[in-house]
Amino acid sequence: MKTFKRLIKKLINRALISVGIDKKFLIKIIPKTSIDFLVIPLNLHCNLNCAYCNVFCPLISEEEYYEINHFDRDLKRLAEITKSEIKEIRLSGGELLLNKDINKYMVIVRKYFPKSLLCITTNGTLLLKMNEDFWNTCRDKKIKIIISKYPIKLDYENIIKKTNEYGIVLGYSYDDILKKDKNVYTMQISPLNFNGNEDERKNFLNCPKSGGACNCLYNGKIYPCSLPATIHIFNKYFNKSIPVSERDALDINNVKDIKEISEFLAKPIPFCKYCDIDRGSGGYKWKVSEKNIKEWT
Repeated sequence: MKTFKRLIKKLINRALISVGIDKKFLIKIIPKTSIDFLVIPLNLHCNLNCAYCNVFCPLISEEEYYEINHFDRDLKRLAEITKSEIKEIRLSGGELLLNKDINKYMVIVRKYFPKSLLCITTNGTLLLKMNEDFWNTCRDKKIKIIISKYPIKLDYENIIKKTNEYGIVLGYSYDDILKKDKNVYTMQISPLNFNGNEDERKNFLNCPKSGGACNCLYNGKIYPCSLPATIHIFNKYFNKSIPVSERDALDINNVKDIKEISEFLAKPIPFCKYCDIDRGSGGYKWKVSEKNIKEWT
């Protein structure tokens, strides 16, 4: 049996190479049997003003939320489709601690996904201002707090003390970057191409977000990355018209089963034509946004 499996693997690899697909991309194009990772933005406004923000927070003119009743319906439906089997769900923003109903959102997710690793991602600036109910909810619902480390002043000592007091797991994003230089952090974003003439297949295979790293649920739709979910913010601010088609997302109310979602996430979407992957997705030194279109192009 093992010899047969190795033979099949070799044949698949040869077939991929024959059509110009490196075997390292195999994981991206073969549909999975489950969703390993899903990020859900609870709101899109933020209290930081980061240049190159990949959900366009500096450009938001008014607060935008994932309406909580809609959120409840969507999580219930998603649990039905996946049988509550999602390995990790990460609640994010914007800065999600600006959402006054954050506790309710966390309770809703845990109700429908009792076994998932549930995390919240925050810039950490508001953590020490959160009330006791927040900390109790994080503890009781077994929620991990992940701080996205930016080169800003933050009272990590007291944050660690607080999480230890409540028995809450604390983690960090981008920690390895800042360990090299505490004052340097590079933002990750793919420049936009307004012409939409990129090779969507090539972009999909080379994009660091494809293959499940950035699956996103927002307002009842699943996207393979956050850009098509939030490009309306960019379009409105700069008076652009980068389109989002029906084929860029899946409406979970029209999905039959997990197989349909998995097959969707394992192939390019039309929006891929608007990302200039060849110019890279990193190397932009963190700074305060000037709301200049060049930050995203």
